[in-house]
Amino acid sequence: MLCKKTAAVKAKAAEPTSSCCASKSAKLSNSVTAKTLTGIRYSATQLIDDLVRWLLLGLLFATAVKNLCSQMIFIKLGAMLVMIAMSIPMYICATASTPIAAGFIMAGISPGTALVFMMARPATNISTLDVIKNEMGSGVLIKYL
Repeated sequence: MLCKKTAAVKAKAAEPTSSCCASKSAKLSNSVTAKTLTGIRYSATQLIDDLVRWLLLGLLFATAVKNLCSQMIFIKLGAMLVMIAMSIPMYICATASTPIAAGFIMAGISPGTALVFMMARPATNISTLDVIKNEMGSGVLIKYL
C-alpha cells in the first residue's frame, strides 16, 4: 500500500502543473511585440501627461517674450546685460531655452544676444548659484559671477 502511494505522489510531481497566475499571457508579456506595445502605450499616455504642462508653459513664455518685449528695451538697457539678468532666475534646460531664444530673435534682438542668454543660463541659474554659495561660500560665488 505504501509503495502505491509513493508511486502516485511521484507521478503527480512529475506532471506539469499550472497555476491560476501562470497563463499564456505571461509568455506573451516577455515577447518583443508585447514590450513594444507597452512602450507605445506609455509614450502615448503617461509620458504625454507628464510633459504637456511644462511644454505649454514654455510655449506660453516664448510667446510672451515675442509679443511683449520690444526691441527698444534691449537697445536702451544693453541687450547682453539684460539677457544675463534674465537668465539668472530661470531654471530651464537647453531644450527649453531654444524656443525662448527663438522668441527673443523674433522679437528683434540679435542672434548673438540670444546666444548670450543660452550660454549664461546654465551657468547662472538660481539653483547652481545656491549650490556654489552653500558649498564654497559667498566670496567664491561673487568671483564666479
